Order: sequence, then C-alpha cells, then structure tokens
Amino acid sequence: MKKRVITALLVFFASASAFAQSQIGLRVGANFATIQDGLDRLENMEEPWVPRLTLGVATSLAVNESFAIAPEFNYSQRGYEASGTNTLGQDFTYTYDYNFFEVPLLARLSFGHILKGYVNLGPTFSYLLGGKEVQEGGLGAGERSFDMDDERYKRFELGGALGGGIQLDTGIGSFLIDLRYNTGFTDFQTSSSSSLYSAGLFGQQPEKYRTQYVSTSLIFLVPGKR
Repeated sequence: MKKRVITALLVFFASASAFAQSQIGLRVGANFATIQDGLDRLENMEEPWVPRLTLGVATSLAVNESFAIAPEFNYSQRGYEASGTNTLGQDFTYTYDYNFFEVPLLARLSFGHILKGYVNLGPTFSYLLGGKEVQEGGLGAGERSFDMDDERYKRFELGGALGGGIQLDTGIGSFLIDLRYNTGFTDFQTSSSSSLYSAGLFGQQPEKYRTQYVSTSLIFLVPGKR
C-alpha cells in the first residue's frame, strides 16, 4: 500500500508541469464531523458535530486564469459523538474517532484578480487507517482501538466535496481560506457490531454508515512555474 501511494505521488508531481501553472503547498484546518446512519434517535439524545484535525498537501494545476484542477493528499480525522439518557435512565456518551488518508480531486473555478473568490467541487477517495471507540456510562464503559485489519470496517470510501473560499495572491505565494461540505457516498462499516448499536438502544440496524463533515482550513501554495 505504501509503495503504491508513493508511486502515485511521484507520477502526479512529474505530470504537473504539463499545466499552464502548477502550485503546491500545505493545508491545515478542522473537520466538524458526524455520521449518517439512518436510525431514529431517542428523544433525549444529542449528536454534536465534533471537531477533528485535517492536514495535508494541497496543489493547484491551472488550466487557464479562472479554472484549475486541485488535487490534495490529506490526513483526515473524522468523528462521531452521541450522548444522552437511555431507556434505563442511565447517562451515556459514545465517541468514535476515525483516521483517513483522503484524496480530494477538486475542480476550482475562480473569480477576480489578486483577491479572488472561488468554488470547489469534486469527488473524494478515502482509505480508513484506523481509529478508536470510547464508551462512557450507559450499559458499560471501555475503550477499543481498531486498525486496518479490523473486519468490521471497509477500507475505502467514495465521497464528494462542495465548497468555496477566498484566495489572496502575493509575492511569496497564494493564501486560501477554504470552507467545504463533505459527505460519504458509500458505507464504510460492514456490520452493526459497534457498541452503540449492540447496546440495543434503538432496536434496529443502521441503514447506512457514512461520514459527513464540514471542513474549514487555511491553504498556502508556493508560486508555481509560469
């Protein structure tokens, strides 16, 4: 897996010079995430969007002055938290942390000259690296980590991203303030074996198990070859 990723990166960067202008830099920000599962919740149950880290390598491959292809290679933390009181009157909190290697392939349309507005749209391809499940209160307490060999989860997730932001071009590079909505299209859980569902709080199986998150980030791109 590591060799394939390295090979793909080398091929990508070698072909970047074919574009009118190529830029590369860093992306750092936060994901505010939850899970789509299609379950009817208890009336006294809360599901906040939990903050998590995202960071990676961002690029911009300009086709012309207003349109660019913007692939990224990110480490993306996503999560899910549910808290409330179960039918036995017990308070509980369930927290799930998922770590993904994520490759968004974005099309970027820009407006303006030095200070630009832009919109992003494109598919995302994610690979689940591992994570952690924490249960507090309710019918029990404990912590369980999982890795790439855990058969309860699928490795790959196909999703999509839609958003936009502002871009400031300077002599040292381009600064972007970026905001996106991201959603998974495919389920990445193979069964309902997680503690939240096996606890029998809802008496039903999840219809789907997909990530959903809003990301906000700062991107810095160094000047590319003209």
